[in-house]
Amino acid sequence: MTLKRKLAIILFPLIRLFVAKPKVFSIDDTLSEIQKGKSMARFGDGELQAITKNIDKKSFQENNNKLSFEMQKAINLRDPRIINAVGIPFSWNLDALNKESREYWEPLLIKNWEKWGPILKDKQYYNAFITRPYFDLKDKNISKKVFNGFKKVWRNKKILLIEGQYSRFGVNDDLLSDCKKVYRLIGPAKNAFKKKKEISMYAKKIINDKDIDIVLISLGQTATILVGELLDLNVQILDIGHLDIEYNWFLTNAKEKCNIPGKWINEANPKFVEFTDNDILSRYRAQIVKVINSEEGK
Repeated sequence: MTLKRKLAIILFPLIRLFVAKPKVFSIDDTLSEIQKGKSMARFGDGELQAITKNIDKKSFQENNNKLSFEMQKAINLRDPRIINAVGIPFSWNLDALNKESREYWEPLLIKNWEKWGPILKDKQYYNAFITRPYFDLKDKNISKKVFNGFKKVWRNKKILLIEGQYSRFGVNDDLLSDCKKVYRLIGPAKNAFKKKKEISMYAKKIINDKDIDIVLISLGQTATILVGELLDLNVQILDIGHLDIEYNWFLTNAKEKCNIPGKWINEANPKFVEFTDNDILSRYRAQIVKVINSEEGK
């Protein structure tokens, strides 16, 4: 055991007693709000790092003054149509997390809470782990309920997916099989925020032209900001994050964060293995309406 880990084990429960921290609602409560038609913006460590301008250098998004400003604006947005969700760890209660996840979060919270704590001004938030309902949790019983719950949300709906170049949300699995129609707007694989204005413009056009019911966004920190920007279009908008990756791990009962063919997994090794079936790629490309600064598309 490293010295850093030993210190975290000692310090975390002590600091937890004294720090001001928000309440984080359950995953069940969060799913209930989404099923009522609420939009959702998620704020995890990456989003708070964007605000404090200390995004990890290994990230797909660079630090940016404007990104910091807009993320701060997003987390302060109060609108009855939207729920703001944060990670379970921001409650400083890690009991639901497995050992690997605890070892990640304990030192991270100790190091950053002086900066992060004041950002989380609300006394309560919804649960961003609704899009991470499998791997990091000790109890996997809720996973199936979450995935089936989301399937009900977009059943018989026209969906617009705004995603990164190699996200391929719902491709080669049945997560979106019950949708009426799926359209895709492909953003950059890196530094998507630089193209945020263009992405937003085309998203609004597609939503209106295709009579979209629900927008799903899987585009890093830019996704969180886009939720608020698209809110006035009167469609449900969900910052959906890694839900599809978690679903694939759930289906295979994965014990480690392994790669999934055709989809970029930053936590896996190797991070990307392309599909070998060209029919899968053809069906995926047929759903693409617009590509922004990306190699993928028609």
